[in-house]
Amino acid sequence: MIFSPPRFRSSPASALLLSFFMMTVLLLASISVSTLVLRDTVAVRSMVSGVQALYAAEGVTELGLYSVKENLPGYEPSFLDYSLNETSIASAQLSARGTVVPCEGQSEDGWGVLDPNESVQLALFAQTKEDGSFLKNTSFKVEFFVGDEEENPLFNDMTQFLTEQDVLRWKILGLYYAQTEAISEYIPLDTTNNRTSPENPSVFGPGASGTVPDGYKYAKFYDSGTPSHFYPSYSIATFLENHDYNYLVLTNIIQGAEDARIYYRLHWVPGSGVPSAELGGVVCEYTEINALADSTGIAEVRQVLQTLVREGENLPVFDFVLYHTRED
Repeated sequence: MIFSPPRFRSSPASALLLSFFMMTVLLLASISVSTLVLRDTVAVRSMVSGVQALYAAEGVTELGLYSVKENLPGYEPSFLDYSLNETSIASAQLSARGTVVPCEGQSEDGWGVLDPNESVQLALFAQTKEDGSFLKNTSFKVEFFVGDEEENPLFNDMTQFLTEQDVLRWKILGLYYAQTEAISEYIPLDTTNNRTSPENPSVFGPGASGTVPDGYKYAKFYDSGTPSHFYPSYSIATFLENHDYNYLVLTNIIQGAEDARIYYRLHWVPGSGVPSAELGGVVCEYTEINALADSTGIAEVRQVLQTLVREGENLPVFDFVLYHTRED
């Protein structure tokens, strides 16, 4: 009997290779899904912390808004490290004064503008302490000129027209022993000194230097005291010194020129009254509330929130004055 060894057929290891390939694909898919899930988790955690920080910033901003409502113009309190929940800390700083009005960042070209028949109200005092203490701006000046919508001076095109008529009405409202009094005047451009352009504007107010036209440093004033008396030419500086909580109101009264706008700037002038360094400048038209909040919960996130609040929109309540020009 002859013994024959078994015969083995050779076959490729396709099943093994296929299994290895499938395992590799599944492993890569698992890693990709894990990465996506991790990224989504981080994004959700950041979003949640971001919302918490935003709410914290809004909360401290509300404190700033309440401070603006309850205090006088120009007050600049700070709210530091307010813990609004277990993981969020917020702070806010109020900025209400500057070196000139319009304040930095509140005007594109550094000039305020009054459209025809429009008025603006500017505080001539500033609260400096929490107890309501304030300082008065008794030496200010206002620069102004007449221009079109693009700020081009109109005097050369309307020389006779702007020379013969008043263009600006100013008035100052103040309290004298709890009684509201006002000083007011209508004034033209200072054409005598060729002050009709942005480079050389007209200037009125107690801080104006040099020779100025009538109505630039003095105005009509009716003293309602006992006995009452009408002053055809009363000093602006004296009025400011004798009255508290003074507001300056500027009105564009140009008639017959639809595109004539008044551009203005209000300055504090050092050297009379309280130095500008102590007051910190003039009160801006808008109080800027800068809030910052950090969330250290499931993710570290910082939110910054900036809010502008217009000063004096509803103060004083009685924004008008009646007077006559007769001396008798």
